[in-house]
Amino acid sequence: MKIRNGFVSNSSSSSFLIYGISDYTIPEDGDNVYELADKAGLEAHRPEGSDWYIGKCLTKCKDDQTMGDFKKEIRELVNKTFGEHPDKEFGFHEECWY
Repeated sequence: MKIRNGFVSNSSSSSFLIYGISDYTIPEDGDNVYELADKAGLEAHRPEGSDWYIGKCLTKCKDDQTMGDFKKEIRELVNKTFGEHPDKEFGFHEECWY
């Protein structure tokens, strides 16, 4: 048996990849944002010290759904749930942190 006498690190990280919008102007009440997003079938993420990310993970795209239809569905859900912000662009957002 080998015994390690030095520093042992077991790093863990969290990450996500969504299609949606970031830096969205929404209420500061986080619980309400998560609840609203969940009811609409969306995901809301706000890493500590970061902006809001609202959208849907690519794994939620249905097998018979085109990427264009998937993106359109998310834009409509976000705008219906949180209001329209024409100055913000939808796109792919990825975050990873330790």
